[in-house]
Amino acid sequence: MASELYLKELQNFEAPKKSADAHKGAVREFQQPAAPKQPASATASEITSQLDAFQGYEPDAVPEAARGEEEVAETQDVNAYLAELQADPKLEAHH
Repeated sequence: MASELYLKELQNFEAPKKSADAHKGAVREFQQPAAPKQPASATASEITSQLDAFQGYEPDAVPEAARGEEEVAETQDVNAYLAELQADPKLEAHH
């Protein structure tokens, strides 16, 4: 009985009519974005000067502290390093 009443109300329901301008406050008007412009291509002389500047560039000097660490890492015996990796981890006592 309740389901029949519910179905009857659904069939009689009419959605409220909306005007054609109902969306005006909620939606902005579409504006086409400006077309992208192709960047200016470099001339052969510009490319040559950039390549010369790149080839003549000397990198910054590496700090002495960093060099010392690298030397220590490079002088370590490979077999000792591999043995260290394969060794069982030391269990530390937890308090």
